[in-house]
Amino acid sequence: MIVRISTLLCALLMIASCSGGSSGGGIAASEINAANALPIASAVIQAVGASDELTALQSITDGLGAPPAVQAQAPGEPPTAEVTVRVNNSDLNLCQAGTVNGTVTVRDPDVVAFEDRLLKGDGANLDLNNCQFEPGEVYSGGLNFSVGRFIGTLATPVEYIFDFVLQNLVGTVQGDVIQADGDISFFYSEADLPLVDLALSGRRLDITSNDLSAALRNYELAAQLVIVLPGLVSNISESFDGYLSSSAFDGEVQFLTLTPFERDVASLVPIQGRLHILGANNALLEVLVLGAQVQLNLDADGDGLLEFTTTTSWTSLSGETIS
Repeated sequence: MIVRISTLLCALLMIASCSGGSSGGGIAASEINAANALPIASAVIQAVGASDELTALQSITDGLGAPPAVQAQAPGEPPTAEVTVRVNNSDLNLCQAGTVNGTVTVRDPDVVAFEDRLLKGDGANLDLNNCQFEPGEVYSGGLNFSVGRFIGTLATPVEYIFDFVLQNLVGTVQGDVIQADGDISFFYSEADLPLVDLALSGRRLDITSNDLSAALRNYELAAQLVIVLPGLVSNISESFDGYLSSSAFDGEVQFLTLTPFERDVASLVPIQGRLHILGANNALLEVLVLGAQVQLNLDADGDGLLEFTTTTSWTSLSGETIS
């Protein structure tokens, strides 16, 4: 079974935002001023935080394997050709409740059956109907999944890339309802233990969560953990890059991490980090985490002078609930 990192990632991958003079994506760059600086920073952080909830999709590989309709050859026999079979609940160990239907493609059933690993190109095209991956994680909608890279075994993965295309996928994760369309690439690596690297990236991801609608473009959200003992993390470092448009503001912003965000491993609240938000007219909004406080500094016209500055807390900015 693939190592579950969704709970940790949901708490990890926070964000603040930044955007340049030209968005480069056919959407005008957003103007940033004293009136909207705080709402823009908050909207970006919360939108990217919503995308983190989709990391639970990685557990689809728990049921990918070779379903009963795919017959593996005995060891030593000629390799089996790539097969695509129709599947449902009885074939996949995916939904604890609800239903799933679709197709699974396995390039070489022998590899899955006898070596407990996946090959590049293995994947599935599924329709989910109230499919409960785990308690508190329920999905409906369409998704296309493919393996981009896989090193290790399903029981003990070393490194993988899983690529998803989401089609009107609606997820309820720990009470949060998220609707998503677009593409996500999940990267995971423990090739350099005790360092563990995680990343979400893609070309476009449209997200609706609660009353917020947002679109991420050319985005990458990355985290690095230091694992000192199984299940014990001593350091969490994150960075965020990409573009975002949102129902909370006009136009598009680009977000860039200048100093990685370091999280307190007990509370998971960032204690340091620096992010820039670049907008129209060379506007630059700096999001600076200094211990328990988050400082926003705005140069609205690129002249090097601050037109607005304010201080807030991480929980107020992100909407995260900190235990």
